[in-house]
Amino acid sequence: MSKFKELEEIKDNLSNKNYCFIYSKSTNKQLTSLKNKTKLNNLVIFEIKFEESFYPHALGIKPYKMNIEELINKIKRNTLEIKDYQLSLTRGLKREALKKLPNTLKGSLIIGDYDNSKDAFDTNKLLGSTKNSRDASVGLIVIPTNINNKIQKYIPNSLQNEITKNYIINGTERKILFTLEKEKGQEKYNTILFKAKDIPIHNLYYNETIKQYLSVELQEIIKKQITNYNCLTGEPINIENHSSGENKWIAKKDVERLEIEKKDNAKEDIGKIAVMMTEKEMEDYKKNRGMETKEITNPSNEKKLYIIPVLYYNISDLKITKEIEQKFVPMKEKEKSQEIDKSKGQGIGD
Repeated sequence: MSKFKELEEIKDNLSNKNYCFIYSKSTNKQLTSLKNKTKLNNLVIFEIKFEESFYPHALGIKPYKMNIEELINKIKRNTLEIKDYQLSLTRGLKREALKKLPNTLKGSLIIGDYDNSKDAFDTNKLLGSTKNSRDASVGLIVIPTNINNKIQKYIPNSLQNEITKNYIINGTERKILFTLEKEKGQEKYNTILFKAKDIPIHNLYYNETIKQYLSVELQEIIKKQITNYNCLTGEPINIENHSSGENKWIAKKDVERLEIEKKDNAKEDIGKIAVMMTEKEMEDYKKNRGMETKEITNPSNEKKLYIIPVLYYNISDLKITKEIEQKFVPMKEKEKSQEIDKSKGQGIGD
């Protein structure tokens, strides 16, 4: 084991992984008014990976008469001598921060411009916990990129054990909305480490820049979590996801009843809902809609599960007034007992 055993211990936790962080250019106060929005604009996406050059600083080790690469090689070979290095006065705090770092990256984070208040701590931005207690705080150097690059590259170059927000310039603090992870060598991100509360996961799926960096498997997982629903009743509906990313829909009959104005090129979509009806109720339903019916003798009073088609408009295609918006309700929680087993439903108009 090397004299600085932390180098081996943390390599599996950090060095073999790439991280992607996503935040909004909107201030945290502005973001509050945008919560639950399924397609946020002005998102900033950046990647980091912890290269070996990061660890001497993170371990509180200063090389003496050698470069970082030589120092790391000596640590690996366990040939480092006392004359080869100096220990930082803050080594104890750095070691504590380094142990916390893997878990810190899985939690609620903020990023902002570093206020340059510490001596010998040269960095551009700070990324760290939202906690009001000391935790791992990573200094990041921003790499200049081509204006056409949608994803920025940051290099971790320093580490401290502090309350991050105390060292960020006022007004530059931004909340991390999503943290993604992939193993070194993997082409695309396959794990969501963190998602901010009240920020729909739709923002990963409907942002084309982000989506191209997600593995097919992760895209499928996200897609299954995007639930469309009738925003006047709260009932989930089975309908093709709208191109806008908006998951709120209003039935055509309610659009007409409430005299909601439609935008240009608005189109109706067919959704499917599950209802419990007797045979007679179902025949009456079909009759009222001009569908073919059959005469039923001795109709059963037993209710069955039917999947029926309903016409909907996505609210992004409608001119929603404040009066109408006040009628919106949140999506109902689906209990296991209420989940639809489509194989048992009798499809109408499929």
